[in-house]
Amino acid sequence: MPARESSASDLTILALTEVRAASAVLGGARTALGARPSRLSSVAAAAGLLGVARTRADVRHARRRGEFGADLDHARARVGSALAALDQLVASYAARPAVASLAARLAEVGLDTLLPALQPAAIPHDGPDAARHLDPVLARLRIAEKHLATAQQQLLQQR
Repeated sequence: MPARESSASDLTILALTEVRAASAVLGGARTALGARPSRLSSVAAAAGLLGVARTRADVRHARRRGEFGADLDHARARVGSALAALDQLVASYAARPAVASLAARLAEVGLDTLLPALQPAAIPHDGPDAARHLDPVLARLRIAEKHLATAQQQLLQQR
């Protein structure tokens, strides 16, 4: 039995699902990385007053960086999948006004710049700096999500 060709609506749903998943993963990672220890614990750790606390903080930081790396890999895969679905959508259905409009709006958002921004070398090592680096990435994902949802509605109305 031959594989069914994906419809414009199916591809838009796939891209929307992947963008939402990437946004959720990165949003959680951004929140976790942006958390700073209290001023008292930072001062005490720097002064060596709480040697055990410093060790625990180091362990938490390493664990958080490891989890962030896994989240980053997951988000990068999701964005890649969304971009692949969008490429297929445009290649197959560019003549449809809703698809042409979506492609133009996503190009304005800079969706194609997300994968380079999510490469490990592009992410600052410091947790709060890494969190700030993700802010424009998350903003573009949220805008892309709105454009995809609008296009999905337009495509459903055209059926």
